[in-house]
Amino acid sequence: MKLWEIKAQSLRLMFADYDMNLDYEDFEEKTVYNNSNTREKLIRMEDSIRRGIDLYYNIVGDTASSKIMKLETEEVDGVTKFINKIDLSLETELDYPTRVDVRLVDSRGNIAYSKDSVDYVYDRIKREIYFIHNDYVSYGDEIEFRVWYKIKRGNIPINADELTFDLDTLYIDEEAQRLLPYFVKGELYEEDESVLAAQAKSYYIQSISNLKRKFSLEQTSVRRSKIFKR
Repeated sequence: MKLWEIKAQSLRLMFADYDMNLDYEDFEEKTVYNNSNTREKLIRMEDSIRRGIDLYYNIVGDTASSKIMKLETEEVDGVTKFINKIDLSLETELDYPTRVDVRLVDSRGNIAYSKDSVDYVYDRIKREIYFIHNDYVSYGDEIEFRVWYKIKRGNIPINADELTFDLDTLYIDEEAQRLLPYFVKGELYEEDESVLAAQAKSYYIQSISNLKRKFSLEQTSVRRSKIFKR
């Protein structure tokens, strides 16, 4: 959902009998900001949405993802040499890795061996993964790693364009996006209707709590493989 849609839905919850359409044109032409009733709520609304997003992360958890990566390399006298580590410095969405799986892939792309959850050390300053108990250098380009990681928590940037900013870019469930207006009502409607405001916030928290946690990497099975030896 676009940011303006969250705001429009929030206003609809607070002004159910209001005669304004609260559509795209009302936001594009700033009609909602020229009306004293809606302007008062909109002034504080973006910060409220941010707090609702923070609460979403705290309750539901972080989003997980993974990526296939190779060992770091360097050129020495025209020869490519492998280093027993993985460079994550260019992975801008990555917060920190949570698990590393390893596998050997033959020339046809078939998986020859694999092992889940290998030992590693992560340097958060350099953003590098080091393998201190296993030396994978001799396998060169045949070895690859699936790095599981948590995605950095995002939120609405300051001065975001409400007409174009999409909350999908924050990796927030669409269902949670539709629930955000209830949190906004719970915060901004308190002076007008404290009981309804409390009910709206309670509904948001309960509904968010019922969502499946986004970050779950429980290892249900491990395929035993041969020890990596030539």
